[in-house]
Parts: sequence; structure tokens; C-alpha cells
Amino acid sequence: MTAAKGTYQAAFEAYRAHAVNKLGLPAEQLGGFGPNESIAKLQRGRVGQVWAFEGRPKDAPTPELRGWATSDGVVVTLEQNLGLLFAEAGAWGGGVTPALTAQQLADSLTWAMGSGHTVFTLHPKVPAPELTLKDGAGTLSFHVDFQKPGQGRAPRNISRIEVALTKDQRATLTRTPIPAP
Repeated sequence: MTAAKGTYQAAFEAYRAHAVNKLGLPAEQLGGFGPNESIAKLQRGRVGQVWAFEGRPKDAPTPELRGWATSDGVVVTLEQNLGLLFAEAGAWGGGVTPALTAQQLADSLTWAMGSGHTVFTLHPKVPAPELTLKDGAGTLSFHVDFQKPGQGRAPRNISRIEVALTKDQRATLTRTPIPAP
């Protein structure tokens, strides 16, 4: 179930329509990305044929909406079609070679959460991201720290992220706030 090979433009248009709908903005007020494939190939968060996008108001840094779209126009977010990202990442075989590591997958998902989110591994009691699969099903687990940009030493907001992976190549993300270690 890896992404179909279509065009970057189809991915761009699908994600742009998604961002317009989710942010409630007219298309001409949407900023954050442009229809330039050569630059998009370098975009952080891109996985194979699943292109990474960020939409936000043209004249403001927030709210931001990050996610992906396939080259055949399927929008992938933390809430929908996430299995496509994992399939393209090689979680079930196929996809990019070599397959993405647990750390790389965690970095991609954390990128989609927006500015101020980082994979949290700075404490000995917090394990590194871990991907476990057996017979096509399993989990990706890791921790995320969130601090609003510009807040310096504000208290940490730590969450445990669990992505359930199923044999039919679906992925469901859950986020559970936990006390800072």
C-alpha cells in the first residue's frame, strides 16, 4: 500500500485544499508552502512519494497545519491515512530503501505536530523511540516535548506517543500527557 506515483502538483493541490478547509481561510490568504517541486524534495518530513506540507495564514506564523499528501492526491495527517506514511517509510516492507528507523519516524511525526514540538529523549527514564512489529502488527512509541516558541525555560509538556500499526497497513496515533520526569 505504498503511495502511487503521480505528480507533485496533485499532492500540492490536495494538501492546499485540505489546509484551506481546516484553517477556514480563502486560498489567497494561505501561506507556508509553494508549488515548487525542487524545493519540496528537500522538505523536512518528506517520505518517498509522500510529500510534506505546511499551511498557515499568509501573514502570520500560526496557526500552522502540517501534514503530507501523496502524489495521487491523498492527504495524510496525524488523524487520517497515517498508514500510508508508514507504508512509504517501509514499516511493512516496500516503500523507501532503507526503511526509516524508529527515530526517523518519530522525527517525521513530531514535525507534523508543529513548531515547539521535539522528540524527548533527554532523561534516563525516557526510552528512545521504539518500533516493534510482529507478523505485520505492532507499535511505534516515543515521547514528545512541547514548549511554545519563545518561552525559554517554561515547564515541559511531555506526552507519550503510541502509534498502533495493523496488519492491513493502518496506523492510529494516540497522545497521552505525562508528568515531566
